[in-house]
Amino acid sequence: MIGYLYSTSFAARPLFGEQVDDFERRARVLLDEHTAAGGLLEHGSFPVVLGRRG
Repeated sequence: MIGYLYSTSFAARPLFGEQVDDFERRARVLLDEHTAAGGLLEHGSFPVVLGRRG
C-alpha cells in the first residue's frame, strides 16, 4: 500500500521530505489496525475506452 502511494503523483516519496520516515511509521500503524480487523479490500473499476479510426 505504501509503495502504491509512492508511485502516485500526489504522494510520491520526495513530497514527504524529511517527514517520510514518520509518514511510513504512522501509515504502518494504521494499516496494521485495519488488517487486524479483517483485512483490506479495494473496490475499484478501471474503465477502458477503445476506438479505431475508420
